[in-house]
Amino acid sequence: MEDGKVRNLADSRLKVISPSEQPAVPVSTSGPPNPRLLDQVRQAIRTRHYSPRTEETYVGWIKRFLLSQQTAPSQDFIVRTGTI
Repeated sequence: MEDGKVRNLADSRLKVISPSEQPAVPVSTSGPPNPRLLDQVRQAIRTRHYSPRTEETYVGWIKRFLLSQQTAPSQDFIVRTGTI
């Protein structure tokens, strides 16, 4: 994709940016970390103005689901569903 040329149809949907057009803002890897899953859920629930009790319930469901997925033996899952 040098000189703004497009190699195939999929590339035609992408905007080609030459090195001179790239932003001069340095990329910082020491920025704030991405929020964890349960923090994202809590934020989404609060944004929707749900009850604090609803937030606790949803977070509890998610925690139990994640724990059950970590402790479930994979062979048992294959037998029940026939796939992984």
